[in-house]
Amino acid sequence: MDVSAESVRARVRRAREALADAAEGQDPRAVSAALDELEGALQSARDNGVAIPAAGEDQEPGRPGAPRADGGSDGRGRG
Repeated sequence: MDVSAESVRARVRRAREALADAAEGQDPRAVSAALDELEGALQSARDNGVAIPAAGEDQEPGRPGAPRADGGSDGRGRG
């Protein structure tokens, strides 16, 4: 399978965001589905030899859980 590294990273990023949203919404079925997608995305990365940044290091600024440019906290005990 010929998959670009950026498309794999984007899939992982989207899956992480979906999991965070589902967890925030406290919907067990959505959490389960999002976790399955994240596991699939990470497996695709492994299969294709794509390095994936740690969670939080690849998110867009301003997104909950993303590191803040000012070095402050995101209010959730992370970042």
